[in-house]
Amino acid sequence: MKRSVLLWGTLLVVMMIAAAVYVTGHYSLSDAEAGVAPPTAKATEDRASEFTLEDLNGNHVSLRELRGRNVYINFWASWCKYCKKEMPDMKNIYEQYQEKDLIILTVNVGENREKAASYLQDNGYPFRAVLDPDKKIAMKYGITSIPVSVFVDRKGNIVKKRVGAMKEAEMRAILDPMINS
Repeated sequence: MKRSVLLWGTLLVVMMIAAAVYVTGHYSLSDAEAGVAPPTAKATEDRASEFTLEDLNGNHVSLRELRGRNVYINFWASWCKYCKKEMPDMKNIYEQYQEKDLIILTVNVGENREKAASYLQDNGYPFRAVLDPDKKIAMKYGITSIPVSVFVDRKGNIVKKRVGAMKEAEMRAILDPMINS
């Protein structure tokens, strides 16, 4: 009895090791999938998906209209605690970069105009916000959680897509090379 339990246990361990070796040898995560940020930002050939959304005043804003400018797109919602942690640093970036070639465009995901406008106004956030109430643009960009920041260069290429809250220094590390190029 003891011998068969020991044999089956050994066989199970060997099978688990073989499966781990197979998976490790055949699958790997890219840095982007693993959430690893590169030390500096470089433009890629990934085009930013075009979209047109309404801003808080009912005006249409399209990404195509912003071509020729660096664009920092941030997907957020007022209920998101990590968005709340990130927005003060975004405000600092907005204030320090507003004279540079940068547009900060926040995309409110799934909320109505009143909720988004109230949150931004109550907290003194000056950046332009557009509404994605049905989450179509978030889905188009593969957004499954928020906040997510997408940095788009003057040519419309995605330089970096970052999932999760960012600190001001992380934002600068991506923005400075974009603006200075």
